[in-house]
Amino acid sequence: MIGKSSHLKDSIQLHLNIKGKNVSGTYHWIFAEKDQRKGSIKAEITSTNTIQGIYLFQQEGKFESEPIQISVKENSAKVSSGKDKTTQVNFKLKKWDCN
Repeated sequence: MIGKSSHLKDSIQLHLNIKGKNVSGTYHWIFAEKDQRKGSIKAEITSTNTIQGIYLFQQEGKFESEPIQISVKENSAKVSSGKDKTTQVNFKLKKWDCN
């Protein structure tokens, strides 16, 4: 079949660098056959296992920013981003060992 795309997969990547209470990192949405959203995170740890900050990203050639909250557990993270409840997006991500 020409054009079959069963080999394409969606990917959501979160990388965090933590120094004291300061957090930086990258957060990328790479959806198969759709626009990508790639960006960086500037945040701080606000309470046990909770990170809050700003997500700066580019999508469809536009630069934008929105609030982001990350709840971290031992083997997962819940990421919530969006300016309000109508635009809020939530993902639960599993920890992936890169070694």
